[in-house]
Amino acid sequence: MIPQTERNHRRRALRAADASCDREELPPTSRLAKELGEEWINGELSGDEVVAELASFYSKNSK
Repeated sequence: MIPQTERNHRRRALRAADASCDREELPPTSRLAKELGEEWINGELSGDEVVAELASFYSKNSK
């Protein structure tokens, strides 16, 4: 388990990313991205694993 301070830092980072996307009028965060984000915040997945999961999901569903 990762320290609470790191979880707080990661949560703030995701909020900032969501706010940036909102300002750019991009689509809202998907349910999958939110779920994976929570797993990253809690240290269950690495950032690379989250990116790989999202890339795999969207490549399969874009065809």
